[in-house]
Amino acid sequence: MDKQESSGSKTVERAGVGFLERPGVVVTDRHAVPQPLGDVEVTFNQEVTVQARVLFIHPEHNLVLLQVPPLPEELHTVAWLHAKPDDAGTAHTHLEPGTSLQFVGLDACGHEVVRRVSVASLSLPPPQAAMPSGPPRFAERNCEILDLAEPLPTRWSGLLLHDDGSIAAFYALFACQMPNGTRGTRSGGIPREALLQLMQVDDACKTVPALGVELEEITVAALRHERGFDRLQATVPVEGEANGAAAAQAPPTLSEWKPSRPVVLCVARVEKGGPADGTLREGDVLVRAAGSYVRDGVLALSSRASPGRPLALQVFRSGAVASLELVPSADGSDGAERVAIWHGLVCVHTPRALRRAGIVPKSILEAACSDGAGDFPGVYVVRVCYGAPGQSTGMSARNFLLEVDGRPIRCLDDLPPAPATPSPGALGADVRVRVVDHIGREGMQTLRPDPVFWPLIELHRQSDGSWTRLLPSGTAGAESARDQP
Repeated sequence: MDKQESSGSKTVERAGVGFLERPGVVVTDRHAVPQPLGDVEVTFNQEVTVQARVLFIHPEHNLVLLQVPPLPEELHTVAWLHAKPDDAGTAHTHLEPGTSLQFVGLDACGHEVVRRVSVASLSLPPPQAAMPSGPPRFAERNCEILDLAEPLPTRWSGLLLHDDGSIAAFYALFACQMPNGTRGTRSGGIPREALLQLMQVDDACKTVPALGVELEEITVAALRHERGFDRLQATVPVEGEANGAAAAQAPPTLSEWKPSRPVVLCVARVEKGGPADGTLREGDVLVRAAGSYVRDGVLALSSRASPGRPLALQVFRSGAVASLELVPSADGSDGAERVAIWHGLVCVHTPRALRRAGIVPKSILEAACSDGAGDFPGVYVVRVCYGAPGQSTGMSARNFLLEVDGRPIRCLDDLPPAPATPSPGALGADVRVRVVDHIGREGMQTLRPDPVFWPLIELHRQSDGSWTRLLPSGTAGAESARDQP
């Protein structure tokens, strides 16, 4: 699938496994549904196939919520047979290495498979460095991933079940990318406790809380001996910060802290312009959140975060304890909500993955700050259509548009429509386009518009998840094409 995408294939088909989170809502991974623009079909028990629409793509995690129509009564039980959450009151402890589970899912050909497996480890994925050879794709962060002692074949996905049939984890496919830019996939399990926490989407505004940080794990031994945590108790009082410190608390001790695993959370990267920018620093160790110790990894932190409500934190920083306060933001569904095809250049607003990696060119960020262009400034070219004016003049994807004929381009509304022409084949005046790539190299190229065959076309995602195609006013054929689905 990745090869088809990189070669410019017009149609890319993907398949994956999901489960019913509640009646009418299916959970799957971002490998199966990487973006909201596309046709999605869901097959239940290899008997009934229904159309689905993308309800929510989690901005931080490898989860997608799909809305499906009501199922026939005879299939409703079958669909929940292996996926029904443990609502019978059976309590399961944290998944430890060696825990025996049952895998139920599909292989790469879509055949149902069952296999006995056991847990090898549960840990946060390592921080992903910025990619010098190209912009990054989505990568999982801030969620403990379960690995198996008996690796399953490539592209198997499904559910990991306890012996009583209750869900232990969702075994999904994750996107990954090497430092040289090579793309691929890996498999891993998202524990049920994390699923329940991560799927708490605000139904009213379709948002989830975000802190704007990437976390990593360090061992308790490294905390004690390399960072000097043991020397803290007798020498260092609690330090308050000027940006709204919480009330002073007694210095933390490991005997009180008692992490569920011999690791603690450390800040690996702070997103520029995010909620934690200017408050948290790289290397901060999270000790307390909302007055309670962060014992259960990321879950203990995310469960206490609410958009717009101050979150009191206590961190271990440079041999001292600091009491801080930050306000989580509300992140909406990931993926483009609007797409413009301009002279054959497929353009979107700056993808979230680029902003998180901190590789948006400085000129784009400065323009956004000065003009208030919003949370996703800049126009980014994700693909160039074959045979289009943009392709014939040598323009490439992975560039930002800075100017068109000297006019700044800060959002999709700034793209000028191609002028109407009286007859096919008549070309418009040349257009000079200034671009910049993700590492700041600028260039100037000239396009010769073809407004008949390559007008400005926009795709808008509606509130119900459907997409509408329209031609902006001033474009040839706009009256006949406006508001066409």
